[in-house]
Amino acid sequence: VLYSINQYQLNDFYNLSLGLFNPQKKYANHKTFKKIIYNYSINNKICTIPIIFQIKKPTKTTKIKLLFNKRIIGHILIDDIFKIEEKDLMHLYGVKKNNKLSHPGYFYQSQLGEYAIGGKPFINYSTFDSFKKKYDFKNQFKNFFIKNNIMNPVAFQTRNPPHKGHEFQIKNGLLYSNNLVINPIFGWKKEGDFNEKIVKSAYNIFI
Repeated sequence: VLYSINQYQLNDFYNLSLGLFNPQKKYANHKTFKKIIYNYSINNKICTIPIIFQIKKPTKTTKIKLLFNKRIIGHILIDDIFKIEEKDLMHLYGVKKNNKLSHPGYFYQSQLGEYAIGGKPFINYSTFDSFKKKYDFKNQFKNFFIKNNIMNPVAFQTRNPPHKGHEFQIKNGLLYSNNLVINPIFGWKKEGDFNEKIVKSAYNIFI
């Protein structure tokens, strides 16, 4: 069975396959999905956002191939298919019935399908070369750290301009390491969010 995917699903597929969503190593099954949403963990490790592959209706196959821009980028071996409950999705994004569609994350996922596939992703390396520079962050960072003799760097991830709370966290992190990686998240925005240019400019000043 062949599924055509969008850019965001492509991002999830490669990031999950390459280990960037550690400790989540495969698309969440129903049990893992619930555990992440309500307990924020997998195997006693912090994990707050479940990565799932959504479909419009259930399938009986045990393997699906993924197509992006007319190229097969990989496949998923299915170990579970479950229906996504609205209350779980609302809890994930912290929304209620009267404002749920105003949240870009909820709105996006509500359009993809009410069922989800759990299973292990596998990259088709014959098509990966054209995407490697963009997605192989793990090895790019690893090689950069080795080349510059950087040990145990501290990472800080944010979607907002820096404020006093961020400053405290960053200073506290620098007590454990002299090397800091700041990763501002750019993507979906809802009304009232700062745009990407402001966030990036603010961190350039902060640094």
